[in-house]
Amino acid sequence: MPDTINTLCLHQPVCMYNILFQTGWSVINSFGNDHNWLDAQSGMIAIVHTWGQTLSLHPPLHSIVSCGGILPSPNGEGQGVRWVKEKRTNGNYLFPKPVIEKAYQLYFIQKLQTMLNQQKIKTTDVTAVKNTI
Repeated sequence: MPDTINTLCLHQPVCMYNILFQTGWSVINSFGNDHNWLDAQSGMIAIVHTWGQTLSLHPPLHSIVSCGGILPSPNGEGQGVRWVKEKRTNGNYLFPKPVIEKAYQLYFIQKLQTMLNQQKIKTTDVTAVKNTI
């Protein structure tokens, strides 16, 4: 993230970390429910650590995502849910890394711009923040 975003995280952590978590879950959830990728409800555990090894502000979102998802069983075929395996069998990621990164960036920027426009995030120089994202 640009330093401008780090500054917002330092001064308005609740809003900024909410955006990070909302973005992460929204992207994973939308990809998981897409029939082209998984077509099931994926799972995710996420944490934010706020400081890098040199004790500089560094607020990335780290996520562990299930390698498949759950789907309600069709009527008459057992009870509860069934497990859906990942469609990609390359052993790398559940979803293509470049595609998920781009989706995350776009959603994060859109959410941040909305919060700035609604003045839910306060900054002395909105233009500078918008120019860096």
